[in-house]
Amino acid sequence: MSTEPESPVSSTPESKAGSPALDPADALAPADKAPEVPAAAGAKRAKVLPLVLGGLCLVLAVVVALLGWWAVSDRNTHKVDEAAVEAARTRAPLVLSYSPATVDQDIETARTQVAGITT
Repeated sequence: MSTEPESPVSSTPESKAGSPALDPADALAPADKAPEVPAAAGAKRAKVLPLVLGGLCLVLAVVVALLGWWAVSDRNTHKVDEAAVEAARTRAPLVLSYSPATVDQDIETARTQVAGITT
């Protein structure tokens, strides 16, 4: 027979109250221990991550291309606007000024200027 005294803590995994017994190793483990990821989940992440990064790169490339196109288009619009203003400055006096001695010639000059034909 055994001469060892009985300990107050039961050696069975569950105590007499029905709750699981405390493991001393659990008491020393940090509370914020990250859960272990199964190997299948790691493999899935390894397959999904390049797809996500590739998609982001594609979206970024499209945005950069659109912004570049917009900048070039805007620059061309400004050039056309400046040309129109310059034409109005130089041709408006020709169209609107008539001399009594040369009215017929001035009207013909105005018609060519309005039509876009330069002399």
